[in-house]
Amino acid sequence: ADESTPLVSTADHPTDEAQQYQTSGRRFASFASKFSFYNPQGCDTAEALVQNPKTPSLEKAWKYFEHSTLARHFLPKEGSSKLQRAEPGESVHPTKLYSFWKTPENDLSDFGIGVGVYFYTLRCFAYIMFLAGVISIPVLWHFAGGQYNGDEDLPDQDARFWALRGSAICTDESWAACPTCESHYWTDAFPSTFNRYAQVSNENGTVLKFIKINNCNFHPRFAFWVYVALWFVIIAIAVLRYYSKQKEIIFDDKAQTSSDYTVQVTNPPKNAYDADEWKEFFSQFGHVVCCTVAVDNEDLVKALMKRRAMLLQLQDLQPLEEDFDPRSRNLDRAVEMAHPLSVYQKLTMSSDAPTLAKEIKKLEDTIQHDLANRQYDVSSVFITFETEFVQQMTLQTLAASGMDLFRNNTNALEDSNYIFRGEQLLRVIEPTEPSSVRWEDLDETPLQMFFQRLLTGLLSFVFIIGGTVVVGYARYKYGPVEAAISVTAINTIIPRIMSYLVSIEAHPTEGSRQASKYRKITASMFVNTTLVTGLITPFGDTIANDAEALLPAVYAIFFTELLRTPVTNVADIPGNVYRHYFGPRAPDQRRMNLYFTG
Repeated sequence: ADESTPLVSTADHPTDEAQQYQTSGRRFASFASKFSFYNPQGCDTAEALVQNPKTPSLEKAWKYFEHSTLARHFLPKEGSSKLQRAEPGESVHPTKLYSFWKTPENDLSDFGIGVGVYFYTLRCFAYIMFLAGVISIPVLWHFAGGQYNGDEDLPDQDARFWALRGSAICTDESWAACPTCESHYWTDAFPSTFNRYAQVSNENGTVLKFIKINNCNFHPRFAFWVYVALWFVIIAIAVLRYYSKQKEIIFDDKAQTSSDYTVQVTNPPKNAYDADEWKEFFSQFGHVVCCTVAVDNEDLVKALMKRRAMLLQLQDLQPLEEDFDPRSRNLDRAVEMAHPLSVYQKLTMSSDAPTLAKEIKKLEDTIQHDLANRQYDVSSVFITFETEFVQQMTLQTLAASGMDLFRNNTNALEDSNYIFRGEQLLRVIEPTEPSSVRWEDLDETPLQMFFQRLLTGLLSFVFIIGGTVVVGYARYKYGPVEAAISVTAINTIIPRIMSYLVSIEAHPTEGSRQASKYRKITASMFVNTTLVTGLITPFGDTIANDAEALLPAVYAIFFTELLRTPVTNVADIPGNVYRHYFGPRAPDQRRMNLYFTG
């Protein structure tokens, strides 16, 4: 813990495991654990522990969930309101879960600068939209009154949807003669409509043609207040953009991390492995505390990760009484003791123990005789200084234009000592947080990343078109409510699809990866939720008082989207199923804890 933050000592607060500090799920689990239908293994009972000391403990799993998975803060002393985030698994000082209602906005930056700025922006947007709604009250009053619908004596708007009272829905419609109109003007155009054109024959056989028109009157003041609200929102967002930048600086200054003292070289010579050489070069700007040379060993890292995953799969096949250490090389013993695959594992194409052992040995041979012996090129270099002032000075001194870096113009800087080895103009930037760096992707070239994103962009476009077809079909075949449900379903599925597509891409930082994912999800939701609904609605139905019209369709989409996100997040159905069903049935503590990782 930071020494500048007053903390409650263990003596002052002997335990942070009291019920008032526990989640509701944990309290329910403590009660339900007494029943065999919830806790079939009898976890945490004295009888179960006597029969098998290796019986997994639900209490330990829930403690792992609350102390390692969920975010907690230290308990400040009385009189101090500042909250300091605790590291996962903190056990020296008592901690407490962050309050949903009472966590100060300034302390949200402990979760990252982006999180703090996001909630600050969200709060400001709420104020902006509320004030824009207040400005629009004259417009709502105009729409809800009888003057708009052509009847001064009509006190209220007779809209079919009570929530749309005060909207631009027009209830004053009538049929007007149109001798020159033809049916194909409505049926052959896109989007087509079949309820705004009619024709009848009189006694003489003459065909009389009629069209449905809207008679609602827009008062000149309507446009004035609409433009006032629009320009207020535009100016407010511009001001918010400026203050968000200032807020970001405040959050950044508040949370001092290693990246505030570090610079990153993104174009080092491929053979510059010597950390002492880098330290000597950057020492001309100030005292260098640490130097990290990252190499292009992505294949080796992925092979080690794959080996680790297969060892854990082999461990899951061991009986409870068997102590198998994934770090050991006793694979033959593990194969001999492993139990056969279950029906579910066979259906999911899981590998059995002999296959896993064979693949592990083959992978270890590749690592030892090939990947570990390769000469990997340097991909990035991280230099950490003693003070933030030296870091900022270094960034300013070595700043060069993109064209100079592309041409390796060694005359771009005022001093030749700033050229590495006298021949390399360095591109030096301020790095992201170490936890945000995607080390396995640092070796990818800009050209490789471009083609990867081009491929995923095209696939995203295909999925967006597919969603558009589904929404359009649901709208024409069934109606706006069904179309709204399809939009909500697509918006639920799309994030998972886009997450998979983004996993194909290489990104130097986690922020870049999340930004790519955000752009794809936003584009899809914008098209499905906004553009498609407007494009497939005939112009004559824009303000019509009809279930097939535009405003009822937008209302249905807005209402379902308004409920979907908070309901699904609060319900957390997958997480609760893992913690309350699969968790109590896990065969050992390690696998039980995995169900409590969020």
